[in-house]
Amino acid sequence: KTNTVVKFFLPSIVYQGSPTIVTNSAKIGEPKKHEWYLNGVKISDSVTLYTTLFKGPTDHLKLITYSCAGKDSFEADVKVTIPSVKPVPAFVASQNVITQGQSVKFTDLSSNGPSSWSWGISPDVSYVGNVITPRWVYTYGDNTTPSNVVRFDVPGKYKVCLTVGNAKGNAPPSCVADYITVLPLITMGSVATAV
Repeated sequence: KTNTVVKFFLPSIVYQGSPTIVTNSAKIGEPKKHEWYLNGVKISDSVTLYTTLFKGPTDHLKLITYSCAGKDSFEADVKVTIPSVKPVPAFVASQNVITQGQSVKFTDLSSNGPSSWSWGISPDVSYVGNVITPRWVYTYGDNTTPSNVVRFDVPGKYKVCLTVGNAKGNAPPSCVADYITVLPLITMGSVATAV
């Protein structure tokens, strides 16, 4: 048996219930199968582990990798930190100016170990006559996930807010007015173009 060299890499601080990315020494596209176990329970089969399941005070993480050369594993105890202060909210969008019908990915960048999220986007509805129409819709995640994807269907400028919390409480919301600009889609003949 040839040894596959399996290893994973944790961030310097792992916060209780907060998003944690654990990278693997394997590369995406290699002909290998991966299994991640947290405290003996299988939680993922991805190359890179993305989880909010660390609870502490110490959790046991194990990675098993299968390849043509056989099976190898790496494991470690993970010290989980309980936040000592409220989180500080911060976020980023994948793009700020889009065309009607396109999507934006929002990603939480908050510090101090957030474990709860509340996103707000306004305005959220339009009125056409007496009919209420949503201006945007979540296509991935929702208003309580650390990241999400939102499709904007109505032109205009949108304010985005994020409130985050952890065991120490909720931080005041972080809001950015006119953060997303949605341009109208104009159809000229048979070709749709952005204005």
